[in-house]
Amino acid sequence: MEMPVFGQSLNHAPIQVCDVLCSGLMYPIAASVYRQHVNNMHVDPGLAVLKPRYGARLQGLVYEYHDSVGSRWRGGIVVSDPVGHRHSGHLFR
Repeated sequence: MEMPVFGQSLNHAPIQVCDVLCSGLMYPIAASVYRQHVNNMHVDPGLAVLKPRYGARLQGLVYEYHDSVGSRWRGGIVVSDPVGHRHSGHLFR
């Protein structure tokens, strides 16, 4: 019997790569950058080493496109920071 899967087998490797990048790098960097008023097990101060090491390379992987109708950049990483009012550029710089 075959095991049920959530997608075509051609998509599994890219999905796993995205999972590694998001859960292994993007989330820890975001937890480190935007942790202003949070202090729990998910915001280890040791995570701060990831941003200078991988931030520029991650920024190069972000897909953004120019919306010709609205003349704005779209896509990419979106951050909602109602406390510190910081945008997603803080993830990489």
